[in-house]
Amino acid sequence: MALTERQLRSAVERGQLTRLSQGWYALPGADEEAQRALRLGTRLTCLSAARLHGAWVPLDPRRPPWPHVAVRHGDPLPPRAGVVVHRLPTAGWTTNEPVLPLDRSLDQVLRFHSVETGLMVLESAVDRGLLSLRSAESLLGSQPLRKQGAGLQLFDPRSGSGSETRVRLWLQRRHHQVRCQVSIAHVGRVDLLVGKSLVIEVDSRAHHLADENYAADHRRDLMLHALGFHRLRLTWHQVFDDWPATVRLLKRALSHGWHLYAPDPDARCSLPLLRWAA
Repeated sequence: MALTERQLRSAVERGQLTRLSQGWYALPGADEEAQRALRLGTRLTCLSAARLHGAWVPLDPRRPPWPHVAVRHGDPLPPRAGVVVHRLPTAGWTTNEPVLPLDRSLDQVLRFHSVETGLMVLESAVDRGLLSLRSAESLLGSQPLRKQGAGLQLFDPRSGSGSETRVRLWLQRRHHQVRCQVSIAHVGRVDLLVGKSLVIEVDSRAHHLADENYAADHRRDLMLHALGFHRLRLTWHQVFDDWPATVRLLKRALSHGWHLYAPDPDARCSLPLLRWAA
């Protein structure tokens, strides 16, 4: 329901609304980054918008997250302190919302960030059902050729998490065969299968903490070993906060050739069906 100017002024005076800029007001609890973007006369985009749309977005441990904001073609740039500015190629917003659409925001993530960050966010959006496989492939195809050949061609819609994407991409760039979310007979689904027989499980912050998960993980580990697999488990901290040390340990593990041994013939492996093709 549209409010009159008088009603808006009254709501601001009572603290029910906060005036941000011409025509824009915020309810209590509204996203802080979106409010800041509107105060600057911009819109939220790129990583910040992808997060609000529900995609997984990595945090930069070196500094607090800065809002990513968009300005229209021809508009003056806002003060840059504390924000990352992206200029749109058009003079219009293409939306009446304070947050740019997911596909436009993902295009900017792929275009202006590293291949690793782009794949983390894009694969997350597909895995969470926010974006179709066809739309993801269209976005990838619109990127500069240099980026398409620098790792974007390794896009995998089966990836289950940003941490899983980081580990998989590191392995693939070193020419290791990696399959995501593989189902192994008598074991169930594992995060990554490297080569023939190295299983890597990549834990999120919350996974594997409950007693029942702890016991189930140990049962799976025992069955994997019985079938001739080697298993490594990486924590969130190892993948994001201590990645250089983790890379050194992964190199050492691979030097032992754990991924080269053929498992038991009874260990049938299969990939999940793609459910994002619509």
